[in-house]
Amino acid sequence: MRMNVPLLFERPILNVLRHYSRGIARVSQTVKDDPYSHFALKQKAETIHHVLGFKMSKAKNLLKKDRALAQKPLAHYTKISESLGSLKPIVGQSEESKNLFLSSPPVVLRNCQFLQECGATRATADVIASCQNFMAVPIGVFKSYANVDHAVDIQGRWLDLVSEPSWRLKNEKLLEQHTTPCSSISHVRNVVFSSYVARKWKIPFPKVLKWVEEGIRTLPLSIRRLMRTVSVLPKIGFDQENLWKNPSLLQCDPDSLELFVFTYKEDFLGQSASQFLLEFPEVAYQIDFSSLHSNVDNLRRFGVPAACIRNNLRNLLVQDPLVLQGKIRQMELYPELGVFVHHPRFTKLFDDVDTVVLRVKTFRAIDKRQITFTACTCSAKDFSALIQQRAQLRLSDEALRYLANRTGQSSKSVREMLRSHPQSRQLGSENMKKVMELVTARGFTKEQIFNGLHLVLYPVELVAKKLDELPTRPEMQPIETTIKEPTILQIVVYMLEEQFMFTGNGVFAKPPEKFD
Repeated sequence: MRMNVPLLFERPILNVLRHYSRGIARVSQTVKDDPYSHFALKQKAETIHHVLGFKMSKAKNLLKKDRALAQKPLAHYTKISESLGSLKPIVGQSEESKNLFLSSPPVVLRNCQFLQECGATRATADVIASCQNFMAVPIGVFKSYANVDHAVDIQGRWLDLVSEPSWRLKNEKLLEQHTTPCSSISHVRNVVFSSYVARKWKIPFPKVLKWVEEGIRTLPLSIRRLMRTVSVLPKIGFDQENLWKNPSLLQCDPDSLELFVFTYKEDFLGQSASQFLLEFPEVAYQIDFSSLHSNVDNLRRFGVPAACIRNNLRNLLVQDPLVLQGKIRQMELYPELGVFVHHPRFTKLFDDVDTVVLRVKTFRAIDKRQITFTACTCSAKDFSALIQQRAQLRLSDEALRYLANRTGQSSKSVREMLRSHPQSRQLGSENMKKVMELVTARGFTKEQIFNGLHLVLYPVELVAKKLDELPTRPEMQPIETTIKEPTILQIVVYMLEEQFMFTGNGVFAKPPEKFD
């Protein structure tokens, strides 16, 4: 039997089903039409021309054909160029060469450091971008891939870095005992570095080798970088016990760590930089300072509290800044989504922002005032059922949690306060957030906001108008003293109710009808 759904509610459902598959395409088109990307096309092409030697026409054509390449900001191209240093890329096929600019700058820098330490002065763009793919081959084969002169003694170079004259012979014997001519270049590197750590920390070599193999595996990390890492980590506060428990810390970029600690020495998300790294060691080795700094800035600007960022570090801080910024920009257009920043699973919204935005538009179309986190993230089947529920059954948990955080009260107290108003079902997520931002920006305390909590039920334009009237009303004088009274916003609520004859007619919609 076909459900008798009114046209007003049926239309958004059909729209979601019809346009869901095209949501991502529309968002991508918006990015494609970004005027800044068009403006930077020439500079990006010039960088490709300078680095890879492509003709300008070929570089521009490559950008036009590959959307992912074109969407990278100009700063990304500049960082890739700087990361190469003195290493000259050998031009290969276009498909292989473009992978260099699709890689992240920290990865390119890491790979270049390793290649140059091995004696490479030139390498194909594919090897520079995907150096880890060639780490499982013997040194002789690696030299061929990386265009390293066969006369270069890579093992000898590494031994010179880690060995004092008196230890050189012992380290050579360790290398002979634990490697063969067929050993991969990554294993040889691990053995050499392990000999350095074993002597430095006075720990048995087999134990150190096992720890190093677990920590860096086949990653193309240079010996110089690894030596700096084990030197920097103890200065931050990591003792040997912490290091043994977290072998992945060897993957840290020492430069980013030092810059991070220096910049956020006193405070990072409510604690010192050193305390943060010690508490979240699994994040420390993923830190790229410029990316982290950009992500924190964007998240805080969107209103995400420090506690929420700390609880979702893997999903937020280590994302590509360009990707995260794009998602935040989409969400900023819908203030009601900002209500969810206190939800413990807030980051789930970032999994599929396009779908979340389409659902918010659908809720707006059917005038469903309270948009719940569940509705934004549930399955398509459950969402179809949710948007056919006409009645505003209760105050959403997300709205209560948001207001509790802004007023310093419990969710229970907020619920009781709102329910004391006959129009509590008129609470709308978007308007609620705007009113809270308004009174917070005006400098009212959490106590004052809680006492006048019913203001969130009134349109933000009316609330702003009444707040502007306060200094002009004789009974409010002297305003400098009155404005500090704990009940001042409660008085503003009374002024609004008085204006509409204590009936709500003209400001509140009729209660939503219930459908079977």
